[in-house]
Amino acid sequence: MEKKTLLAIVLSCLVILVWQYLFTPPPRKPVQGQGEKAGEQVPVLPKAEKIVQQPPVEGIPQSTPVAKTEAIKSSREIVVTTSLYTAVFTTDGARLKSFKLHNYRNQIEEPAFVLFFKRLLAGGENQGQKRISPPDVFQEIIPSGTDEILPLKVEFQGEQGQLLTPLTYETNTEALNLAKSNPQGELIFSATAPSGLKVLKRFTFAWEQYPVGFDVSILNPTKENISGQASVEWAHPFDPITQGGGSSFFSTPPNLYSFVYSVNENVVKNVLKNIKADKVFSGTIKWVGFEDRYFIASLIPGDGKGSELKLSRPRETEISAKMVYPQVTVPSQGGEYLHYRLYLGPKDLSLLEAQKVGLEKTMNFGWFDIVAKPLLVSLKFCYRYIHNYGIAIIILTILIKILFWPLTHTSFKSMKDMQKIQPEINKLREQYKDKKEELNKKILELYRTHKVNPLGGCLPLVLQIPVFFALYRVLLDSIELRHANFISFWINDLSAKDPTYISPLLMGASMFIQQKMTPTTGDPAQAKMMLFMPVIFTFMFLNFPSGLVLYWLINNVLSIGQQMYINKRVS
Repeated sequence: MEKKTLLAIVLSCLVILVWQYLFTPPPRKPVQGQGEKAGEQVPVLPKAEKIVQQPPVEGIPQSTPVAKTEAIKSSREIVVTTSLYTAVFTTDGARLKSFKLHNYRNQIEEPAFVLFFKRLLAGGENQGQKRISPPDVFQEIIPSGTDEILPLKVEFQGEQGQLLTPLTYETNTEALNLAKSNPQGELIFSATAPSGLKVLKRFTFAWEQYPVGFDVSILNPTKENISGQASVEWAHPFDPITQGGGSSFFSTPPNLYSFVYSVNENVVKNVLKNIKADKVFSGTIKWVGFEDRYFIASLIPGDGKGSELKLSRPRETEISAKMVYPQVTVPSQGGEYLHYRLYLGPKDLSLLEAQKVGLEKTMNFGWFDIVAKPLLVSLKFCYRYIHNYGIAIIILTILIKILFWPLTHTSFKSMKDMQKIQPEINKLREQYKDKKEELNKKILELYRTHKVNPLGGCLPLVLQIPVFFALYRVLLDSIELRHANFISFWINDLSAKDPTYISPLLMGASMFIQQKMTPTTGDPAQAKMMLFMPVIFTFMFLNFPSGLVLYWLINNVLSIGQQMYINKRVS
């Protein structure tokens, strides 16, 4: 029995090490603000009508062919502010330059406890300095690249070449500030290409919504029909240094971006560093986007037109995802219209589901997804009432322990019974030491007589492995746990390791006590080996999320109490 238990624990450790090395998801970009309430529905933005049917927009020059020799005007930035984000557009191509989320920040304060120990280790230096809070650096959805690598570029390619050369657009406003009294607004870009085609790009914003309406009108005010292929490109910068790294057990894995898309109801993710050759995807494209662990920037077609998705790497530092539409002929005085919706925001399950295009499928917790999502829902339910994810983890641990109580009780009792019959097993081993088959038969008969299951002690550990890995992924990948506070002066980010290492040490101590209380059935050498396991687990847990360490610590404490109860009842 002892050898099997030891083997089970060693295999569990090996699984944890292999999982951490191969499947550790990228670290998070910092910090959770309060954001939307769980389950909040995001209303659908009103769909813009065809622009060609609307009267001229004040402030935007009407279609006038631009001479090819005319110098391109210098670009300007147009800032749009809502309660949730600040978006910056550039008139150079009417592209999106920045999109910062107000409820999510890149930095948090170090806990007072950590600062105290840092000063203590520094020999008391800087004792008189005031604690300085980090600046409010809002979470940026559009990674910084160059002005050439920006999303939402519109092209119209004809047989003779590009019919929409790089354009500088005019706008209907120099800034757009929404408020409760002014909850919706539009930003319209207008430009005329040397070919005579006029382009209107209309963005529709709402005060308390992440989705942004996006409509493109390619108008032909000339006397000739013009043929070509329209496309909308989402360009994303790629840094081979920061995005080309891997993960290891002893270091925090890098924050890798992925290109993600939904084609024919299948969601596929490609880490940017793995995109090297051009690819073309055909079928029903519900959305395309780029994501990191916590946030996603997605382009959602809304017109039902068939298109191809072309993924390419135009240069070493750029990844391009381009939606290309079939060849069309824009008649004289007519137009081609494309309708989209943008979702740039947190990967909050309720918000993604509200988009009704399957964006929630981007939240996949791996092999144990079926266990992880109920755990996340349970944590959010507890948080709704107690407003502390650390306490929510403790409550969840207690509920899991209650759920497993009968099984664990049977297991502990089985181990206690095994301990009682161990002297008889030792006698049989001595008596039949040269007759292995006979020895096994006699031991099985002994088990049946005393109604003992030799594998009963391993079962609870095996059943906890899916819960352990599922909670590990929830803590790493859920926006709700990102920078979630437990005890402000000690642990203020349950998704990161404990900076003081106090919780892993407490966990190791509780595991040692539990091991000492667990009935042993083997020889003294094996018992000592089992007592060494808490040291191994403590070492592994040093870099684990503090929320996961908290779960294991509370689980150990409850197991100690349960073992004390069983030891009194079964004696």
